[in-house]
Amino acid sequence: MKKKIKKRGKIVAALITVISFATALTWYQMQNACAYEHGTESESTTLSKGYADVIIHGPNNKEEWINVEFFYSGKKMNQDKFNNSGHNITVKRKDGEKSGVYSANVPTQTVKTFANSGGNYTRIKFNVEYWQPAHEEYSWESADSVSADYLSSKYQKASSDFQSQSWHGTEGRKVTVSVEMSIYAVGICTYNYKGKYHKVWNTAVHLGLQKPSRSVYYNTNGGTNHGDTWYFTDGDKFSFPSTERTGYTFDGWRKNNGSGDWVDTNDIVCGGNYTVAAQWTANTYSISYDAGDGDGDMSETSATYDKTVTLSQNKFTRKGYKFLGWSLKNDGSSVDYQDGASFTYDKADDITLYAVWEKDNYEVKFHGNGSSAADYTRNLPYNKTTNLPANVFERPGYTFMGWAPEEELDGYKVIPKYTNGAEVKDLCEPGETCNLYAIWRKTDGSFETKNIIHDDKMFFGDVNITGGNGTEYDQGVYDSKAAKIDKENDPGYFTDRYKKED
Repeated sequence: MKKKIKKRGKIVAALITVISFATALTWYQMQNACAYEHGTESESTTLSKGYADVIIHGPNNKEEWINVEFFYSGKKMNQDKFNNSGHNITVKRKDGEKSGVYSANVPTQTVKTFANSGGNYTRIKFNVEYWQPAHEEYSWESADSVSADYLSSKYQKASSDFQSQSWHGTEGRKVTVSVEMSIYAVGICTYNYKGKYHKVWNTAVHLGLQKPSRSVYYNTNGGTNHGDTWYFTDGDKFSFPSTERTGYTFDGWRKNNGSGDWVDTNDIVCGGNYTVAAQWTANTYSISYDAGDGDGDMSETSATYDKTVTLSQNKFTRKGYKFLGWSLKNDGSSVDYQDGASFTYDKADDITLYAVWEKDNYEVKFHGNGSSAADYTRNLPYNKTTNLPANVFERPGYTFMGWAPEEELDGYKVIPKYTNGAEVKDLCEPGETCNLYAIWRKTDGSFETKNIIHDDKMFFGDVNITGGNGTEYDQGVYDSKAAKIDKENDPGYFTDRYKKED
């Protein structure tokens, strides 16, 4: 009987040379076609030799073909008898072929057919060896599918343990894969279908490797560019987005969302997806203190960003002023922080705090003005009406009449401006000192001899004088307005504490 040979395998091989592997694979699947040859034989019988291909596909269009030969040296028999028991088959790589990019090989081995799901001894299993590069792993596998009705009862799809054996590795390694096929798919035996005898050979098993895609999610932990996801190919080196965080110094990245190892651009994306977290150290800043118009010294306070800081207690002083707190403004116009305040530091820089002062009091110095007691001072509140403290000076033979400011003494005006305990307000500015002098009157009616213009006409005692102008002197009147003299150079009145009025 004349053979009919369909050279579909040759057509497919030609296609693979002109189109990419991915396109070819899609074409295979769409057409349900394969690199096999099919013929019609004259009888149902075993054959001494068969063929198949194992093709290893890798990333970047890497590919290696292994031409596998199958030898049967047993007694010839028909299909039915051959299916009844196991038979030894020798399997090896075709002589003279050299290893390619995966150093693949089918070592010479003798295997025995075993029963398929229907109980027919049509299955064989043989080992394929190859070198699996680092970062490549199982991606897919397939076998040529023969859809003709006459094969449906006999042909069974090839399978392997390729997936379980080709796990991911960070270093290259030798891998042995067990491939299972139908003996009818390699042309060792023909079979009868509807009165015709058929054989199929040169079917192919495809084993696909890949460098898998990996994702890296970036948790910037409060920094910029949070939540980015970048994609890598296994074996690539890590790269990272730029990130900044106010008040912090960037330390680097750690795996496992911050709980794992440190990772940088020298490390390799490998074995899975990642979540890396930015690590930060909070910056430390200095808080300095400025007294403004006050006096004193204070040490700086150290503050860590985003942490609670407690300000030092104020040690500055300012006479006549009350400390209110601290201001961020150098004019001290408003209080931003109270004395000793605690707060979360959120300034990404050193800061200076300025003392805020409020007018509080002024100082009054009381002079005895002839009393033997020491002068003394009292602080009086500013911007508030208050009473002068009661006089504490004593002077034998004199009666305290009140207080006069220093500037009035200079003009010999000895009329008291303020009585004992008088109400006063703001005698001077905060921080300043004003002086009040005691005014005395002799209890016996005589004049003070101090500062008297000495003249032999002077007298002492309880006397009445009537001036030439008709003004009468009265010792009960101590106001200089009550006494007059007749002539400029005639000291008819006896003390320079009284000033002549024109």
